[in-house]
Amino acid sequence: MSARNIKAPNTQKRLTNIVVVRLTKGGSRFEIACYPNKVEEWKRKIETDIDEVLQRQAVFTNVSKGELAKLEDIKKAFNTNDQSKVCRIILDSGQIQVSEKERKQDNEKLFKDIASLIVEKCINSQTQQAFTVGVIENAMREIHVSINPHQSAKAQALKIIQALQEKSSLPIERAKMKLLLVVSKDQREEVKTKLKPLIVEVTQEDVEEGNNVSWSVTIEPKNFREVDGCLKAAGGACEVLQHSVKMENDVKF
Repeated sequence: MSARNIKAPNTQKRLTNIVVVRLTKGGSRFEIACYPNKVEEWKRKIETDIDEVLQRQAVFTNVSKGELAKLEDIKKAFNTNDQSKVCRIILDSGQIQVSEKERKQDNEKLFKDIASLIVEKCINSQTQQAFTVGVIENAMREIHVSINPHQSAKAQALKIIQALQEKSSLPIERAKMKLLLVVSKDQREEVKTKLKPLIVEVTQEDVEEGNNVSWSVTIEPKNFREVDGCLKAAGGACEVLQHSVKMENDVKF
């Protein structure tokens, strides 16, 4: 049976393409045919039903040619003939086979996603205004950023921000976080003394309400955990008012 003729179960949306997961074991190549939108979910443990991942619960030597693996080869390599167990092993340990075209498309999308995250987190240090995605993409190319297809856009964005600050000509800095701090009146002075080195600016002075007092501040994002920890230790609270860059109409950019 050829890969194009593998039928989708009624519970699955019919797909015109498949993704192949391959594992070489015991000197032999083994492949399984999967739904492209489900393999990554399985890898991240979002999807746990293997029947929703596999287009067919069968082990191949070549999916594109529809060539099934011989039972004796499966037994020799995996010490079992249980197709379900072997499919799980291949799915967990195998490599996803991606065409050059698909790999390029995925990398381009990841590149743009990273640039978009940087736009949300950073501003122009000279104008204090937001960047456009195009400007960030050009700056990333300027310093020859290398994208890791196996790492999340968020994790890479934080590293690339630092690289842009060190290597690019772009005047870029992390946007400040705006926080609302709340603590009891008897803890106010002690907390303020501890937080003073971490505060960039107090944007709203004390507002008293009952036994509590609140005030608004801006801080560097890297100091958030320390500020939050200090408030919690004093029995107070820390609310994030703004974390991402916003445009003049107050819509997140």
